Amino acid sequence: MFETNRFFCLTALSLLLLVVPADATPHLDYVITCESLQKSELELVLTVTGWEPDTLSLQGVPVYLDNPLAEGNGAIVSRLEVSDGSGEEPSGLRRVEAGSAGGLVLQITPVPDTLVVRFKARVAYRHSRQTRDYPIHLPFMDKDQAWLYGNYLFCHPRLDVAEPASVRTPVDIRLSFDLPDSVPLVGVPSAELAFENLHELLSIQFGLGRFLVEETEADGVPVSLIYKNGDEFDEAERETLSERTVATVADLKAFFGSIPYPTCSFLYFRDSGTGGLEGSYACQAYVPAGVDLSSLSDRNSRVFAVTVLHEFFHTWNPITLFALEDPWFKEGVTSYYGNVLSMRLGFYTVEDYRLDWERDAVRLEDGSLVGDIPLTDPRIWQKEYDGEDWRHLSYTRGHAVAMLLDVAIREVSGNNHSLDDVMRLLARRHLHGGYTHEQLMEAIHAATSYDAIPFFDDYVDGNRVPTVEDVLILFHEG
Repeated sequence: MFETNRFFCLTALSLLLLVVPADATPHLDYVITCESLQKSELELVLTVTGWEPDTLSLQGVPVYLDNPLAEGNGAIVSRLEVSDGSGEEPSGLRRVEAGSAGGLVLQITPVPDTLVVRFKARVAYRHSRQTRDYPIHLPFMDKDQAWLYGNYLFCHPRLDVAEPASVRTPVDIRLSFDLPDSVPLVGVPSAELAFENLHELLSIQFGLGRFLVEETEADGVPVSLIYKNGDEFDEAERETLSERTVATVADLKAFFGSIPYPTCSFLYFRDSGTGGLEGSYACQAYVPAGVDLSSLSDRNSRVFAVTVLHEFFHTWNPITLFALEDPWFKEGVTSYYGNVLSMRLGFYTVEDYRLDWERDAVRLEDGSLVGDIPLTDPRIWQKEYDGEDWRHLSYTRGHAVAMLLDVAIREVSGNNHSLDDVMRLLARRHLHGGYTHEQLMEAIHAATSYDAIPFFDDYVDGNRVPTVEDVLILFHEG
């Protein structure tokens, strides 16, 4: 997530192996049905096969997934029915009250070879303290259109209590839609979708209903630009957004060497402030009314271009390329590359970036937690939206550390290698998976020959915080 206004330990990983055996890959098949947008609800059918453990616990919605979490307006999951392969309700089923805040929906022991779960999901969400403090576009459904997120829809087997590390456990997931012609599917291909873990499924964004959709392509990749209507952006702005979006997709495809999903979609809309939210297949970005996006002469237009690239970068980091034990990596590295790659594309300037740091780098000195907690502390993931102190650890300190790491690699290698090489190697080795702290260190050395252990001992595993001077001197020297 990006907003201009503003890993988990090996013990957890070993627990996952106890819950789902390493040689067993569960299969989850979801089907979404929506007869009409008038009802503000979806019907979902989940079929579970290949479940090895004796007990299955079904997690309700909404579920926290490293972004501000809205509240359900009453119970979200209803009319839940469970059956085995013969259509009978299995023995050993225990229903649990889900309420409006997610939590367990049911537990079953023993688990039949085939388990079918049918339920209704109401699309009725309201702002929480987190979403008021860090605005996001709430999942919504009205008579004409809906925009939805996976972590607000999908009841799913709870692989372990150690979230979100458990959602990276390999799972064979298929998602399909059974929709009438009156309810068009927007933002994802209409064919069956495949995911390799729950994180990717829960990160999905998609639309239903009548949106303005403009199709194009970037280096052979189908790209959709999605608007709520034709009024928020004029024709010149939409043409410019198309050009920049195509350049962004093509650049990141070249940067990483591949695209994680066969299509890419971007929801653009007007709102207060500038920000966005990542997703698998589709992401979103918003900008205030009055900002003319047809030109980069307005700094706010340039900031919006950075926002879009930032959210699309998240398609890799962390949705399909997850740092299991480095919670700072998601926002720290993405914030760094959001700026750097935008400058390479000509969307942003070095002066813009320097001015940002002159304003923001003071957070490196006045954040009450910035120097107290290592960047590998797993609490960063869960507490990132509990307050600015926690966010400074990844968005500010993590950003500065990513910048200094890139510079250190360039200096040692005579500018023959950079953090770019590390990101590409991680993508080749771990795309649609996760990597440990040790694997990250090994990838840095393999890609650049740089021994990053002393650097990480100080800045990542330790509590050394880059100073304002450490950051700003890079702009004077560069």
